[in-house]
Amino acid sequence: MIQIQDLWDQGLTPEEMAKETNLLTKTIRSYLTQFKLPTNSIYHFKITRGDEIYFARSLRELAG
Repeated sequence: MIQIQDLWDQGLTPEEMAKETNLLTKTIRSYLTQFKLPTNSIYHFKITRGDEIYFARSLRELAG
């Protein structure tokens, strides 16, 4: 899981992570869902407010 977290922090998509780790894309998506991490291909913004983390797909969503 640590390797997946590192790859996620680098901005890789689940498909790219699967190639790097030799795991199935479905397995990668399962890990991301389990740890409440969105796929990087959908979300472009990450905001941290205290202990809470928010993700947004657009500036409009970010402002809301």
